[in-house]
Amino acid sequence: MTNQRTGRNCLQAMIISILTIILLWNCETPQAVDPYANWDYHGDFEYHAHTRANPEACKILIIGNSLTYFNDQVIMLRNLARGNHWRAFVDEISFPGVQLQQHCQDEYTLRKIKEQDWDFVILQEAVGEIGTSDGHEIIREYVEILMDSIYSNYADTRIFYFMPWGLKSGTYMGFMTIDFADHQMMLTEGTVEFAEKLDLMVAPVGQAWLEAMADSLEYDLFYTDGSHPSHYGSFLGAVVYFTAIFQDSLTDDSYSSERYVYLKNVAYTTVMDNLERWRIPVREDTTCWCLPCEDDLPPM
Repeated sequence: MTNQRTGRNCLQAMIISILTIILLWNCETPQAVDPYANWDYHGDFEYHAHTRANPEACKILIIGNSLTYFNDQVIMLRNLARGNHWRAFVDEISFPGVQLQQHCQDEYTLRKIKEQDWDFVILQEAVGEIGTSDGHEIIREYVEILMDSIYSNYADTRIFYFMPWGLKSGTYMGFMTIDFADHQMMLTEGTVEFAEKLDLMVAPVGQAWLEAMADSLEYDLFYTDGSHPSHYGSFLGAVVYFTAIFQDSLTDDSYSSERYVYLKNVAYTTVMDNLERWRIPVREDTTCWCLPCEDDLPPM
């Protein structure tokens, strides 16, 4: 009888251990929830065309993917411009998981490019191959096709190439794992090198992330999946875009908490202290874009 009881106790303990392992396995950090994960953008996408923007507005287009549409970053950029007395028309064409290779052939992207005489276009790619010279040859063809489409539409458009941020956990290269900081330095140098080859400006979002992460880890810029931006990561990127385009500090009362102010300062310093490195010419006159009005913004 004692042996039977002992056997039952061992079996119960084993079952409890197995159930505990299963429960712990299912309690891992949740991944980012992408509402477009199973979305067929060709079949399901509804194209939104906007009327011609006010000719006195700065017209900005972002071509990208979930790194752009997460957290409504485009609306953040619109609000930053309007709140700081700049007339800006900001739009995007972004699809889940789509890279510039797909954008350069996509009917919706090409239609969006032709919709306005864009003053600035930001080409937003994921991490991809930008960190190495060999990788540049893989993506160069697609970027040049987009450049041709953009310049054919409006020859005076100025193009930014987006500098990505690395994964929070680092990346595996060769036989070793490179942490976020070392990987970001590779991405920074690679983006600058690539921009020089194609005579593009750099939107140094990844470098701003590096500066913020190195200074204060409490400002977590990552979503729970360790790759997409959190709300604050998207905000930091929007301020980088604002500063690179308008070369102005943010003096509005919106986004005024200590955390927002910190990220504004990081973005401003990252851009303005390194204009030459990012291949951004100093803008001497932006008065034509001042004094925004409600009609300059497409519907929210």
